[in-house]
Amino acid sequence: MAGGHKERLSINSLQNFRPMPMTCFTQGQLQAIADALGDTNDGLTGSEIEHLLATCGIADVDPAQTKRHRLYNAFVQEQNQRQDRTHILGFIRHAMKPERFARFYERFPEGERPESPAALTERSVRATLVEELRKALIEAIELSKTMVAEDEAAPINDQTYVYAVEVLAPLIIVMELPVPLILPLQNGGIGAEWHDHGMNIELRFRSPYHIYAVLEDAQGAIQPFYGRDPFLVQTLAALREVSTRAVGRESRDAS
Repeated sequence: MAGGHKERLSINSLQNFRPMPMTCFTQGQLQAIADALGDTNDGLTGSEIEHLLATCGIADVDPAQTKRHRLYNAFVQEQNQRQDRTHILGFIRHAMKPERFARFYERFPEGERPESPAALTERSVRATLVEELRKALIEAIELSKTMVAEDEAAPINDQTYVYAVEVLAPLIIVMELPVPLILPLQNGGIGAEWHDHGMNIELRFRSPYHIYAVLEDAQGAIQPFYGRDPFLVQTLAALREVSTRAVGRESRDAS
């Protein structure tokens, strides 16, 4: 990779990625983000939404709506007006800060609190998912170096690398997905693979906006798909299913 600067990726740099020009979330992605952050039980409160929208400079266009619709409408107007997703990414980062998990803990009566604030903080995206994603990216870069040295692949393309991270990071954080196996592709692209809970999901970022998806489900809830999915229309449903099954398994393990 040019100059090797992408190898020094840190947690802070992951959380402060600026999108490439004209890069926007799809309608499905905006809906998934709004659904997760506006979840009735575990999502943001109405007052938190009001505060975070103001903090991030996003207009609260429908404050009387349900939380999910309120967030979705605000995100849509913001993105349509600015033609980028910078402020929406900022909203996600603010919403995922560990301090908010401590406030979430305080909503429960003392005898019903599921975990301590420290445990919630440790489980927060900043302390777990982002760190795991950072490690997976570094491992992919190291593997790419080896493949290039052995003349087995082209170097990872910088623009494709950044695009892949900008697509994957918000999805992993907001949907609380397991961090995928990340591998370099022979053409200089990046691959992300989930092999969890009976599902096989493979995303091949061959270049910006050129994503090839392989979607298979041993349980049959998701129809098989093999083809280009540049806006993740097919992939989002499969990722939601992975997230749902992961939460279900955690609940069973905890009981």
